[in-house]
This record gives sequence, C-alpha cells and structure tokens, in this order.
Amino acid sequence: MDRARALAYLNGKILAAYSRRTIESLRAALPLRLALRHLEPVLALNVDKEVRKDALVVRCAAEALAGGAPPGREAVQRLLEATRTIDRAFLDGLSGFPMRIVIRYDEIAPLRAQRVERLLDTAYRILSAWRTEGGLRLALHAAFPRPDLERLLREPPRLSGARWQDPELDVRAVPHR
Repeated sequence: MDRARALAYLNGKILAAYSRRTIESLRAALPLRLALRHLEPVLALNVDKEVRKDALVVRCAAEALAGGAPPGREAVQRLLEATRTIDRAFLDGLSGFPMRIVIRYDEIAPLRAQRVERLLDTAYRILSAWRTEGGLRLALHAAFPRPDLERLLREPPRLSGARWQDPELDVRAVPHR
C-alpha cells in the first residue's frame, strides 16, 4: 500500500468537505448565492489545486522518512516553489472565466510557509507512526493525542480562513470581449 498516497487522498477528502460546507454557508447570503453559481467551477478548480499542492507535501514527507531524517528548511523552500508552479497552471486554466485572479505572494508567503511546514511535520509524524501501527486510524492516534488530533483536523479550515483575511487572491471581474 502506498501510505503517502492514502494520506494525501484523506487530506483531499477533508479539503473537499470543508469546501462544500463553506459553499453551503455562502449560499445563505442572497448576494453571494446569485454569484456563487458562476464561481463554483473556479472554487472547485481551486480545491483541486490545493489538493495537488498538499499531495506534494505529503510525498516529500514520505521521501524524508524513507531517507531517515525529517524534512528540513530546504524541503520547505522547494515545496513553496512547486506550489507557485501549480498556482501558475491554475491561473492559466482560468483564462476562459470572466474574472482575473492575482495571487499576492508577498502577502501570503509567511502563511503559506507556515502551512507547508505544519503539513510536512504532520504527514511525517503520521507516516512514521503508520510504520508500526496496524492502520491509518491507529497511526493518527499514535502520532497525536486526541485533543491534538482534533485541533489538527480543525486547523486546515482555520488556515484557509486566515488566507481570506490576509487575501491570497485578488479577484476582479473582467469584461467580456
């Protein structure tokens, strides 16, 4: 079994569930409900982009574990560059949408680095525990005490929310030509 792939898959499910809950909450506000149907395809692409970036981080943690040492600062820097490449591909794929998105790296770099470091550490700890435990659930409990695990499961939404408070994306309508 490819444990890194399984862990990345679980992470993707968590991100998708959070995105669905967020969209359902946004539908409650009438002005957003009207615009949301036009934005949902972009939001779905954004979740896919985040899942791809997180999968790179999980794979890096697995490679570090196989190498016998926790990932260091150089791994975080490589991952940050890789996430920019994924972001550029995402933005290129939005050329047909009636909006323009600008990712302000100067504003989000510290938050993104923090998120990558946390996910890298978390994945490393889980994958390390999974070597001796009988399954993912047992590995999660071995890697983190229950209160820490619960906090960790709430953490991605909080970090995503922080990104909106410190805008990662500058979205502007682009007139149809």
